Amino acid sequence: MQKGEELQMVEALIKNLRSSSREIRNISLQCLSVLHERQYGARSEMIDVAVTIEDTEPTLDSARSLSMYARRFAALYPSVPKDNWVSKLTPSYLFGLYNPYI
Repeated sequence: MQKGEELQMVEALIKNLRSSSREIRNISLQCLSVLHERQYGARSEMIDVAVTIEDTEPTLDSARSLSMYARRFAALYPSVPKDNWVSKLTPSYLFGLYNPYI
């Protein structure tokens, strides 16, 4: 895959994160995880935390765990280089995550 094509794919997947659909966000995050590992040679902890949030069913029993994951996600944001596309996924993901509640 060419660099330009990969960037277009990343941008489209990041745009998907704005969706109110958990399934679309989860699949997009999994694809972004694969692309990150391919491009940088390592998994992104931030993407992994986001996948964990998506995999956790929001219930009263899981509220504490989801809160912990959300804090972890926020704590990781400052450590992501601003020129890395992972920093661009954060606003889109958070918008999609809270979209059903807006």
